Amino acid sequence: MAGCACICPLCSVIRYDISSLDSIQNDMLNLQLPVRLTRDEVVGWVRDIEPLLKQAKASGETVAVDASALKQFDSSALAALLAVHRETQSLGVAFAGVQGMSVTLQSLAQVYGIDELLPQVPEPEQ
Repeated sequence: MAGCACICPLCSVIRYDISSLDSIQNDMLNLQLPVRLTRDEVVGWVRDIEPLLKQAKASGETVAVDASALKQFDSSALAALLAVHRETQSLGVAFAGVQGMSVTLQSLAQVYGIDELLPQVPEPEQ
């Protein structure tokens, strides 16, 4: 419909819906987990994102975490995800969840019994 020039009600609704989707995506703060997140890096990462979470509160953004780059991690990665969850709750910011979780990270979350606190965000369509 990108090339459609008609003014019929259906096309107007479709154009409106597409622009709404764009604004929803723009109202999302995506926190990127690094390639490596172990006990040596977790405190620094959590400290680094705190101002971003406060900015999300000020701008009314929903927060999501992108774990797709994460390759080397230990249970500290789960602690970081829980810190994001906890901080968004304390700030009154919506937490959409986590996208790009590896099977290993998902399994670790299940073993610790916290998988329900870390909802999966669907990957964006390409």
